[in-house]
Amino acid sequence: MQYNVWNKSFFPHLESPYSPCLSLQWTLRAGQVYNVPVPLLVKGDIILLRPSHKAPARCKALQVLT
Repeated sequence: MQYNVWNKSFFPHLESPYSPCLSLQWTLRAGQVYNVPVPLLVKGDIILLRPSHKAPARCKALQVLT
C-alpha cells in the first residue's frame, strides 16, 4: 500500500456537519478538494475559505472573490 497517495476516503465528507470537537478545512491538495482536519494542514495546501470563515493559519491570498 502506498502511503503518499491522497484518497478522499481518508477524510470526512465535504458536507460533514459542524463539530465542536474537530475543526475541518476545505483544502485543495493534489488537484482535489479534501475536508482536512486543521492540525493536518501542511505548507503548500491551498485552503478554500467561505464567507465568515477565518484562516486557520498564516496564509497569503491567491485570489479574492467579491
